[in-house]
Amino acid sequence: MKRLMTLLTGLGLIGYSQTGLANTCYWEANSPPGPQLYRQDMGSVYIPRHAEIGSIIGEFNKYGTPTDENRSSLRCTNDGSVILDFTINAVRAISPVLLPPINGEDVNGKVIETNISGVGAYVRLGFPFSGGATNAFTPMGPPVIPFTATHNQRMSVEFSLSRLSSRVTLIKTGDITPGPQPLDGGTLATSSLSGVGKGFDFGISGTVIQAQCSVSATAVSADPVDLKEWNIADFKGPDTGTTPVPFSIALENCVADPTNNNIATAHIRLDGAKDSVPIDSAKGLFSLSADSNARGIGIQVLTHDGITPFELEKEIPVLAITPGNVVLDFKARLYQTDPTSAIEPGTAKGALAFTITYK
Repeated sequence: MKRLMTLLTGLGLIGYSQTGLANTCYWEANSPPGPQLYRQDMGSVYIPRHAEIGSIIGEFNKYGTPTDENRSSLRCTNDGSVILDFTINAVRAISPVLLPPINGEDVNGKVIETNISGVGAYVRLGFPFSGGATNAFTPMGPPVIPFTATHNQRMSVEFSLSRLSSRVTLIKTGDITPGPQPLDGGTLATSSLSGVGKGFDFGISGTVIQAQCSVSATAVSADPVDLKEWNIADFKGPDTGTTPVPFSIALENCVADPTNNNIATAHIRLDGAKDSVPIDSAKGLFSLSADSNARGIGIQVLTHDGITPFELEKEIPVLAITPGNVVLDFKARLYQTDPTSAIEPGTAKGALAFTITYK
């Protein structure tokens, strides 16, 4: 009987004072039991619609300190005589896409696929899983999920976790469906610690938005652009031109990052159309169409300054878009290509097709 009473008394002491547990991790007695749940809110983040694979969505290393949604309190103690282990692994698949370095960091094998196709998450944890203190776990390499960490020193202050320090970078890993795409907050990674097993789950919430504009059928300010009537005497020799005439292309209903964290720039590519072909792409010069009867001239496209040629057959960045409507300004003129003696009067027509992308 005395043995039984002594054993029961011992069990009672252990169950009553969990803070007396040494060299392990445990759930604080006066808080709900674990595991914990952390979700970092990314807010609304933007990426240009045609951004390349490997581009950052929103901002690099977006900082967050989410609190445990289950309101649990995880604690660990160590007098330095044992090794405590921490492991965190991805629940969702790691992206198989070969990605370029992001801000100098090799992210391959570390980008977790989210619920949005074409969007991956690169997650770095901070204190207490980044080392640097007696009550912090020391990671084996960078503390980027997935990783392991250990603790094997005397804690001057007990380890306590109810708020997680994290930095998340969203990365484009493939084509993204048009329209706002919600990050559903589902679990991306789960962790385990000595003494408690499963420690916490980690997820992200927010909305991914592609920056772009609409282009209407009447986007060109004047179609066709009237380059005016000129006499042969107005042409002063090869590689000279008439007075440039302004025209514009309107982009409507633009969706863009209002904070300018991720700026989208409208690019335009001009290609020959309706029998017009480039004569000298670098000069922005193209031929008249087959239904023209003027000879010895072509048409040149210039930037808004009326001086700089606008190169053909190449994506050219023009303007950073902002929410609402924006206008892309250009100029064009007739351009003498042959000796003056070869110029023949007549109608001069030409056509270009334009393609707008956002990067």
